[in-house]
Amino acid sequence: ENSADGTFVASSDGRGSTKQVPGRGKGSWHLADNGTYCVIIEWSVATDQWCRYLFKVGDKYYGAGSVSNDAANVFEYEFSK
Repeated sequence: ENSADGTFVASSDGRGSTKQVPGRGKGSWHLADNGTYCVIIEWSVATDQWCRYLFKVGDKYYGAGSVSNDAANVFEYEFSK
């Protein structure tokens, strides 16, 4: 859940993590000069820091680390207020 002040609470169902364990973490977000959505998330056991280009396809959002023709990992995201 993104707040207008640049903070949020993130949750994960655990898919894609090494331990496959659901979790919640507090963090911050911003939009970078190149248009990417960037976050820092403080999970209970680790910190994530990344930027993604976001795309809306139908009712879903997807994030990619690159918009080049090279293969890039794409992740599905859900945003709420």
